[in-house]
Order: sequence, then C-alpha cells, then structure tokens
Amino acid sequence: MIENISLPYPWWFLFLALAAGLLYAYLLYNKEHKFADAFGWVKPTMAVLRALAVMLICILLLGPVIKSVKEEQKDPIIVIAEDNSKSVFSNVKQQKEVKEALASLISKVGNKFEVSKLNFAEDVAIDTTEKISGNATNIEKAVQYIYDNYADQNVGAVIMLSDGIFNEGGHPAYAPVKFNAPFYTVALGDTSIRKDLIVKNVLSNRIAYLGDQFPIQVDIGASSCSGATTKLKLEKSDGIGRQLIAEQNININQNDFFTTVQFLVDANQTGIVRYTISLSQVAGEVSLINNKKEIYIEVLDGRQNVLILGNAPHPDMAVINQLISNHKNYKATTALIGPDKPNIADFDVVIMHNLPSDQYDLASELTIIKNKKIPVVFIAGTQINQSRFNLIQDVLKIKGNSRTNEEAEASIASGFDLFTLSDELKSRVGKFPPLLNLFGNYENGATSKVLFFQKIKKIPTKYPLLSFNEQNGIKNAVLAGEGLWKWRLTEFASYQNNESCEELLNKIIQLVTVKDDKRKFKVNLPKQLFKDNENIIFDAQLYNDAYEMINDPEVFLSIKDENKKEYKFTFTKNGNYYVLDAGQIPSGTYRYHASTMYKGQSLVFDGKFSVEALQLEAYDLTARHDVLKALSDKFNGKMYVINQLNQLAEDLIKNPSLKPSIFLTTHSKAIIHYKWLFFIILLLLSGEWFMRRYFGSY
Repeated sequence: MIENISLPYPWWFLFLALAAGLLYAYLLYNKEHKFADAFGWVKPTMAVLRALAVMLICILLLGPVIKSVKEEQKDPIIVIAEDNSKSVFSNVKQQKEVKEALASLISKVGNKFEVSKLNFAEDVAIDTTEKISGNATNIEKAVQYIYDNYADQNVGAVIMLSDGIFNEGGHPAYAPVKFNAPFYTVALGDTSIRKDLIVKNVLSNRIAYLGDQFPIQVDIGASSCSGATTKLKLEKSDGIGRQLIAEQNININQNDFFTTVQFLVDANQTGIVRYTISLSQVAGEVSLINNKKEIYIEVLDGRQNVLILGNAPHPDMAVINQLISNHKNYKATTALIGPDKPNIADFDVVIMHNLPSDQYDLASELTIIKNKKIPVVFIAGTQINQSRFNLIQDVLKIKGNSRTNEEAEASIASGFDLFTLSDELKSRVGKFPPLLNLFGNYENGATSKVLFFQKIKKIPTKYPLLSFNEQNGIKNAVLAGEGLWKWRLTEFASYQNNESCEELLNKIIQLVTVKDDKRKFKVNLPKQLFKDNENIIFDAQLYNDAYEMINDPEVFLSIKDENKKEYKFTFTKNGNYYVLDAGQIPSGTYRYHASTMYKGQSLVFDGKFSVEALQLEAYDLTARHDVLKALSDKFNGKMYVINQLNQLAEDLIKNPSLKPSIFLTTHSKAIIHYKWLFFIILLLLSGEWFMRRYFGSY
C-alpha cells in the first residue's frame, strides 16, 4: 500500500493555515488576564492547543486528499470451452472419457491458474444453468464469445474440446479475432469414413401459390456405398395421412457420391404443408437419421391483384409495376384509363396515377370501387382535376386553382403509428429528389394520418405529402406528387438496391388492403413456421366494449399435435396483455385453441403452426480435426487428442510465459472523511476548555 497526500492548492497554503492558527491564539490569549495567578506554562499551553485546532480546521477546509495505490496479483485465466453438441454426445463411451479427463485437467491446473469453463453448441453458456439444445454447432460464435469476453483479461491459454464439426456460422479459423494467448484444441470424435447415405440439402421456395407448381431440389450424398441402389421418395403430410408424390431410384456408382434430383410439385392445398424427402436404407449403413429431411411450404390462396391505372403514359407507372412485382404476394397490371382498361372489379387494390383528370372524371369507375369496397391509392400529380379530386376522397384537400407546378421533398412526420419504417428507409427518404405536384394549399383530412410532410425549397411545411384515411370501411391513401421514378433511380445509384422504395410501396398496399380485425379476443404468433430449437411464444389481447385492452380474466391455451396429444398452458399477465412461452416442442404440425370468459361470454381463438426439425447434427458425423488444427495453428497453439490432456496440463504448468499479473489500484479519499481527525480536533478543544475552566474559573 503506497500512500501520498495531494492538495488542490499550492503547498504554501499550509503556512497560511498555520498563520491563521497562531494569529487566532495570539489574539485570544495575548491580553488575557484571568490566568495571571496560574502556573507559567498554562497560558502558552492553551494557546498552542487553540492554534493547533484552528490550523487543522483550516487545513481540512483546503480539501487535502490521501491517494493510496494497492497492488493486487491475479493468476492467469485458463478458458476451457467444451463442445456440447449432439454430434459429440452421440459417442457415449467417449463422453465419459472426456468428462473424467477434463475433471483431471481442471484439478491439476486449478491450483496455479484461474479456470473459466463454458459450454457451446448453437450458442454459448457460461454455466450449467443455461440451456443449450445441442441441435447445431457454431464454433465461430464460441471463438467470438471468448474474444469478446476475455480479450481484456490476463488469459494464459484457451482450450477448446470439439469434434470440429460446425453447421452454423463460418469457419472458426477465419473469425475476426486476435488472441495473444495460445489456443489449444482437443480433438474429439471419429474421423473414419463410414457407410452412410445423406439427404444433404433440400432447396425450395418457402411460399407457393394455390394452383401453381413449384420445384423441390434434393442434394444426395453417399459415403462408401459404391454399387448400392436406394429409392428416393417425396411424400406430403396433410394432417390425415401421408401421400406419396414421387419416387426415383438412385444408383450409387462411387464411394464419394453426390447427385441432385429435382421434383416439380403442384400446390393444391392451402396452409403450411409438410413434405418429407427420404432415402431407403442400404445394407451396413451406420446411421438412418440423416436419410430423411422434412420441409414446410406455405401455400397462399392467390395473390393480391394490383391495377396501376394512369391518365397518360408516365415512367412512374412502370417503376411502380417493377417494385410491386418483386413481392411474391402482389401481381401488378398497368393500364391507361379509357375504353380498353381492364375490369376494375377483378382487382384487390387500384393505384390511380394523375386521376381524376380534366378528361376523365372516373364516375363509372368509382361506382364499381364503392360497390366492391376496393381500396385506392391516389398519386396526385400535375394532371389531376383538383375539384373532382377533392370530391371523391377525404384523405386530403388541395385548395387553389393554379396550374403552376411545385416541387416537394419528403419529411417524415412524427407520431405516425399505422406501420413502422426501417432505419434504412428513414435515413434514405430525406435524400430522395423532390416530387412534382400542383401549387396550392394542402389540407389534411380530419381523421387522416400523415406519414410524410412536404418540404418546399428546403423549408418544412405542414402540407401532407403522403396520407392515409378510412372512408366507409375503405382505406385510401394519397401521395401528393409524381416522380417516383426519380426516387428509384437515386436510390439505386447511391445504394445499388431499391429496398426502401419497395418497402414503402409494399407497406402502403399492405395497409390499404388489410381488413380490420374487430374481434375482442386475439392470439398472435410471430410466425407460423418454427425450428425445433426455437421457443414458441404466444401473446394475446382482450378488449372491452370500448376496445380498451384489459387482462382481468385468465386465458387458457391447448396445443394438439397430429396424434391428438394435448398440451395445456395458462397465459401470464403482462402489463395489459397476456404472454405465454410454450418452450421448444418436437417437429410436426400443431393446432392451438385459446379460450377465456369475459362478462359470462366464452371467447375463443383457434390457429395452427408447424415445427420443422433441424437435425443438423445428424447429417455429418465425421469429425473434422483439420478445422481444429487450423484454429490452433493460427493462434500459436497445438492440437491434442483426449488421452493427452494430462500432457496438456503439464505443458501449461511448466510454461514460463504464464505468469501472474500485478494490478495497481488507485484509491482517493478526502482527509475530511477520516473520523480520527474529528476526535483529535475535539480533544484539542476539549483540553483547552478544561484548562480554562480549571485555572481560570471560566
């Protein structure tokens, strides 16, 4: 412990404190006559006591600080990362051997080093209380975790026990990390090539449309199976049974075999459909788990048909068509108003570009739209008829009758809550070129909500540029300006993509076409297809008669699998809604039924979801010790095998570079906080007071 005193003022201020004490004592006792008859030493002694007390008080007022430096010794840290994936656990004999050898290693090095142990598979856990499913292996994530959490500490060495098999993340040797400590690897698993068939990969679109055909591509591999024949089957499960869709014989003509087979499948059933791809067993095959793979395809009942109807040819119309057509849920048709236009009743949403105009008042078209309750997105450019435009919609009004054009940039409005914008769109839209509209006063409808305001000549205004409203159950939108083609070109020139323009158009169409759900009881899932290592998390909302969210009654949920096995749960109340974490459940198709009682009325909500099996750990059982060697070589380590852990412990103990680190810790404390100084001052003043009372009757 090293201590020193520092003063926030120059050191000669201490003489001022001494002078103040002496002056105070001199003025107090110089002409004091009460102690004339006392011993000669009494008066000087009291003066000294008073001078010392005053001097100490003055010094404390200067705020001196005592600084202490404490030396601490910390042993090097040995970080041990153990692979807990299923490809390692599959070897029960080796698992027991690893457990015993690792315990011996920790007991030997634990006397000299600090040991920090963690487990990893698809994720990283620092103790046994954290759950890892082991359904996948991400060695890169484990390496990155060690670097992020231990790089600033005195790490003596990193030891990783693994079979080197990874099926998530990249190659660990290429992780963007740099270790100063050596990285040792312990090779587990079996590197021998065994007789095995593998459905390596299945590629298909996740979404298909009813009535369409979609491809399923199957990649097949085989090891040490030359001369054998297997049968590839494609089957569909529809909740009632399994139906054979197609099958094909595969002749394996070499030991290291690979081929690709493609099936063309009819989408004739809506919802999430499970397809099973399987290979028949060959004699002597070591594992059958990787002979089968399941995929889930969501079949939608048709696309949204979008009509882009223009007053005259305009580049905006082609751009809108291209941006919308990139979305699988939309099918766009472009046409000009006139006798040859398509039947509007055949479309789900209409985008009207520069309509109504002076030539076309849209009387017949609007009648169809009103009767069919078709939502409309108006793009109000320089060709619209203002009076007619104001009459047919309540989103916004344009006041004035000028045919002068005005340029307006987009400025994001605050408080818009109909949908959210990505950070990319928020950052890009302000840089897009201005749109062209008619000069005038733009007034928002009483119940309209504004997403973009107009910025005219770089000056923000309260004129709406993009607004939304609902009229008689039909949602409409108005973009007050033409020139979207410039937005698309500018975005591609700056960012080499049109993600923001696509996002904006798709969200506009999605908002105006979505039907309001007025049910008082709803249950939501973030998606309908989960992986078997994901938790199934529900949330539920219950509304009263005023459509205020409440959560007074209990809400119950039951989940049934394809065999009618039932799992029952109760939702947890959270704020003014409900949540339920059903955990991880096996692969398959499930139906759920939620129920509650409110004001004597039973409210229910039904739905379904599917869980697909990853089975990543079953597809590659051949240990990859080359991965471990590359990792240890890169970071100045060495690869060991499991029966060399004792040698590894000895190498660590004898390594002269693994030394404790000395840490210096500085502490600062103001002297005024030391209580013993208070008692010294009290003692000085008390001694003086006693002498004055005793010798001077004071």
